Amino acid sequence: MFRRWLRQIGALARGWAGRGRWVGLIASLGLAACQAIGPTAAPVVVTVVVRETQPVVVTATPEPAVPTAAPTPEPVAAKRLVICVLQEPESLNPYVSALPVTQAVNQALFDGLIDSRLYQYQPVAFTKLPTLADGDAALAAVEVGLGDRVFDAATNQAVTIEPGSHLLLFQPGGEAVEADFSVISTTTAVQQTAQWTQVENMTWEDGAPVTSADALLAFAVASSPAAPVQPDFARFAAAYEALDDRTVRWTSLPGYASPTYYLHHAGFLPQHAYANLSPADVLADARANRDPLAYGPFKLDEWVAGDHLTLSRNPTYWRALDGLPHLDELVIRFVPDTDQILAQVASGRCDLAPQDSAYADQFPLIRQLEAEGLLVSQMVADTVFDQLAFNALPAESYTGFAAQPLAADGGPAFSDPRVRRGLAHCLDRAALVAQGLGGAGLVPQTYAPPDHPLYAGDENVPIYNFDPVQGRALLAEAGWTDTNSDGVLDNGAGQDFRFVLSARSSARRQVVMPLIQDQLRNNCQVEASVELYGSDYTNPGPDGVVLGRRFDASQLTFRSGTEPPCSLYTSTSIPNDTNGWAVFNIAGFSNPDFDAACLAAYEAADPAEKAARHAEAQRLWAEALPAIVLYTPARLLLSRPGVANVLPDPTANSDLWNVENFDLAP
Repeated sequence: MFRRWLRQIGALARGWAGRGRWVGLIASLGLAACQAIGPTAAPVVVTVVVRETQPVVVTATPEPAVPTAAPTPEPVAAKRLVICVLQEPESLNPYVSALPVTQAVNQALFDGLIDSRLYQYQPVAFTKLPTLADGDAALAAVEVGLGDRVFDAATNQAVTIEPGSHLLLFQPGGEAVEADFSVISTTTAVQQTAQWTQVENMTWEDGAPVTSADALLAFAVASSPAAPVQPDFARFAAAYEALDDRTVRWTSLPGYASPTYYLHHAGFLPQHAYANLSPADVLADARANRDPLAYGPFKLDEWVAGDHLTLSRNPTYWRALDGLPHLDELVIRFVPDTDQILAQVASGRCDLAPQDSAYADQFPLIRQLEAEGLLVSQMVADTVFDQLAFNALPAESYTGFAAQPLAADGGPAFSDPRVRRGLAHCLDRAALVAQGLGGAGLVPQTYAPPDHPLYAGDENVPIYNFDPVQGRALLAEAGWTDTNSDGVLDNGAGQDFRFVLSARSSARRQVVMPLIQDQLRNNCQVEASVELYGSDYTNPGPDGVVLGRRFDASQLTFRSGTEPPCSLYTSTSIPNDTNGWAVFNIAGFSNPDFDAACLAAYEAADPAEKAARHAEAQRLWAEALPAIVLYTPARLLLSRPGVANVLPDPTANSDLWNVENFDLAP
């Protein structure tokens, strides 16, 4: 090797010599040459002729090879994230506990089945979500008769048809048909099916594959009468069956159809681990509740009661080849006080505190700590909204302000939309958020959140900004002015605009309700007295306050979802003898065009058609304004600087929805 190297240098030198240039060349032998010579090689004199008239002599002495040990790599510190939560789970079995902390830990153990991202569902454990268009979901009309078990929409119960049964049965088109089995023996009802195929290579932490048998066990547990958390899809199922090792199909009871059928997979429980247990036994089993097998990114290592859970990376996680999870260890610490959690995040004892509306009370302090670089906050709109509904259809026996014939057409005062619009202009909702929620909230224009993909848009609905002049003008147009100069609007016939503002008591409402009272008085000369109730406030009608339509104006909290909740305001949702007394169109709003738009929106398969029909429904609602959406509270997530990839979402059931991607900055 060495001789060949010398010949190469000589050839190179001769090439330069032919050009008549002086070249000085110092040859240094590389490690390969040294190894070829060996450690005892003598100095070698190399004569390179670069011009015939004057040789240049270069003496190179190879250094003996000295073996060196490879450097010892620095140990990589394990990535450990401490999450502080307000509650300790009572169980990690999802059909025993529905607490937020249970859902959070189960995201780490089981990775979730389906994620909800910005009001849209995305499959996680499945190849896709079933749809009517793809044929892996279906609606069909089936014949039912005496002895069949069906879903009765009138009572919201599963019943067996008997002679004389009087039932309300939904049909494939969405309409409900009354069936009197004292005069008929058979009729038709809708029946719904949906099927899911799980992704490949899902494995329990002990190496056993996750299969459809595990889904069947989960469904058996979910539908057990002993289950504390029994979802409707389990209560109202006719069948749940395995089509192959990875595919299951759910079939509803006749008469039952769900707009969110694609979510009705039962999940997985390890059939091989609980083979000798009945569904009721699984619900009570210590392993299933406190030491479950995992197939998600983490597995449970220890549960120290009253203090913490420790979870570590699950090596059998089906996404491990993607480098997930990024963290090596999770510690879920139980800290049942928001003040302590805030202090521990700021001091570095906690890395993350999942979002909670309770932190809104400390919003100014959180902003200060954030400015000092001690923590990072992320705020998202909650999926609930507080509304102020005006009773335009009071119960016949009610004698309060809302029942008085005070509108221009002789109807109840709140039946005039000009009154409702005028009161909306009288309220400074931004001030309610600032003063009542510490600034942690948003002001929507309709029942659809402003960040919802199906929100109609500000340009497509009437906007009722704070404008007391406009508010008083609308009230005057409806016949309400201060004719006797006593500082309170009246109708000129001896009736003052004085009504009762009622709500179920809560810490937030105890602050917000007096603010509304003051704004109505100071901005528009309207007097409202405040009445706060306990849990009986939402008792079913006809005797309940709200659901019995026995109030003037009511503040209630409602939840939004993947679709704007227009069904809250349809004619079939007015609490009465026909619709039942447990529905929530408490304002008594009735508009056939709105009903049609809402139903068409829910039934539309085409996304553009769905968006158009929801926009139409929101426009009709906002024009009539049966209620004022006061605000959407915000939820705050807190973390220390350096925590990465935590993405709070208004519709995710836990901030740990993507815990496999959580990371710590180097």
